[in-house]
Amino acid sequence: MKMPWPPCLPGDSRGFTLAELLVTLMIFTIIGLGLGSLYLSSTRAMDEGSTMVYVQRQGTQIQEELARHIQRATVLEVDPPGATQSLCGPSGAVLSPGKSIIYQRTVGTTAIPTSPTTDEFWCVYEYKETTDPYAQLWRCQVSDLTPPKTCTTTPENLVASALRESPGLPIGVSGTCFTPAGTTCPPPAPTCIGCPMSVDVTFALDVKRSPTAGSLVGGPRQFGFNITIRN
Repeated sequence: MKMPWPPCLPGDSRGFTLAELLVTLMIFTIIGLGLGSLYLSSTRAMDEGSTMVYVQRQGTQIQEELARHIQRATVLEVDPPGATQSLCGPSGAVLSPGKSIIYQRTVGTTAIPTSPTTDEFWCVYEYKETTDPYAQLWRCQVSDLTPPKTCTTTPENLVASALRESPGLPIGVSGTCFTPAGTTCPPPAPTCIGCPMSVDVTFALDVKRSPTAGSLVGGPRQFGFNITIRN
């Protein structure tokens, strides 16, 4: 004896129609895209925030290092008015006025480090090496205070070579200027040795994925401070 099929009652929902499946799939797709976009936005914001903090920390470290080194100087020299090039820099380079500073420090010898008897002459300058995508801030020794001078030692880069948070993205330097306290760039100081005793230092740091790309920190981060020698 054959059993009759159960009647199909109104409202019986033992499955989904194709239209219902498509609507459900669309809803889940929209939700997934929204969550993915939110995740990417949050990740990008966190990366930009950590990069900005790191750039700020780098600027502060450069400021502290320059102050520590230059405050012990006995002589400071900046570019005179009308100068066509800066005081010092790497061999073969012609830097714009205000891009460098020369200073003299008297230090102790290896045998008697606490008794300053030896003069050292130093140059700090902004320059873009051919192997670098951006300009950097460099420091080297020179032979004396008479400009123009070229480095006699291997230049030391005062900027971190790359971001720890974003490997391969170097920090670029721009807008560096060394000028007597309270004056503008290029320095309008008279030509003299031991003048001035106090200098204003400005520079900017930025991070880009490429030289033509936009800034990852909303534009160059400006730094400015004063250094007065203590001797």
